[in-house]
Amino acid sequence: MEITWETFKSNLQEFHELSDKIHDNWQIFDEKVFYTDYSTYLIKKLRKQSKRDESTLTFEYHITFDGIYSVPKLCFNVFRTDGSLLMLDEVLNQFEFLPSDNVLEILTQMDHPVLQRPFYCLHPCKTSELMQLTAKNSKNVLVTWLSTVGPSVGLHLDNIYSQLT
Repeated sequence: MEITWETFKSNLQEFHELSDKIHDNWQIFDEKVFYTDYSTYLIKKLRKQSKRDESTLTFEYHITFDGIYSVPKLCFNVFRTDGSLLMLDEVLNQFEFLPSDNVLEILTQMDHPVLQRPFYCLHPCKTSELMQLTAKNSKNVLVTWLSTVGPSVGLHLDNIYSQLT
């Protein structure tokens, strides 16, 4: 399932307005860059305890638009308190993927579509497949999609977002 840039931006705006109302701390960015028209995206940062030790980690989630697949894209990075990034195996240890999950087909490191630097991303072709199953009749496909895929990488939406679907 594909969506247009206009649908993505409209869904993103609705999502951001509700986030502001409930103080959920999503920030909207609109970077004017020469190499993409798809420059509006959302960011949320969360501090969490590492599942491996006593350290505190910062999870930075970005919701962008993938212009090739015409779907939302969930990108994220995980930082230690000294600012260093976790490596893929360390990131995977923070989540609860099933042994049967072929995680590397779902999660990959690629350049952020706007910032052009490496982020871990849920692969957009899998997003398209999932949206075909879950978001066909949704009024806000962004919320439906994010509430489905977000928990797999530690991102949970407040139930109030369901009012947008």
